[in-house]
Amino acid sequence: GNTGTFRVLSGSSLDFQTFILSATANATFAANTGSTLISANTNATGAFQTSTANGSVQTSTRTFTNAGVSYTFNGASAQFTGNAIAAASDIRNLTINNANGVTLSGSTLMSATGTLLFTSGVLDIAAVDLTMTSGATISGATATRYVKTSSTGQLKRTTLTSAFNF
Repeated sequence: GNTGTFRVLSGSSLDFQTFILSATANATFAANTGSTLISANTNATGAFQTSTANGSVQTSTRTFTNAGVSYTFNGASAQFTGNAIAAASDIRNLTINNANGVTLSGSTLMSATGTLLFTSGVLDIAAVDLTMTSGATISGATATRYVKTSSTGQLKRTTLTSAFNF
């Protein structure tokens, strides 16, 4: 049957495109520290979910709690990140490459070595917070590629050691 563990190792990238990794009972998915997950999935609950088998990963167990995982969202229509992005203590990189925009689904901490990279589109933090640690950077922001909030969410920065432009 569809049992076993699918693990994305450090230094590896998995591009789901619009496809779904699906398996029945006793199947596990885990994203290791240093791995990169890429999705064009436009499921309304989010591309990566911890609590429900929706989005790009639909196995009986999904582990997104390892710190330092990078995420890229590159759908052809608007996307939601899903709650998995907030499951770890921090994420490494977040790439927004969706002209129709991406909405952050859970409060997220960007690691000190992380980069929020814009190649296309807007990141809407809606009613959740995105916290950039002191070493994290933002790259590629322009008048059409930026962070916005459509609700009460905040873009935050931890203690600064040098000037930082939002």
